[in-house]
Amino acid sequence: MKKMMKKLIAMAAALVMIVTLLPAVGVKATTTFPTTKTGTITIKKTDSNGSEISSVSAK
Repeated sequence: MKKMMKKLIAMAAALVMIVTLLPAVGVKATTTFPTTKTGTITIKKTDSNGSEISSVSAK
């Protein structure tokens, strides 16, 4: 049980670090979650001018 909690905390910390550092390299993530349990996650990479380089969406 202790090992599982440590893994969960490590995964949560990694997720926070990733979300915090992504904007520093020009990646923006947006989510749209309606009232149902489905939604769309879109991750866009932009250059220094704000022009979109690439985009990935997942449902």
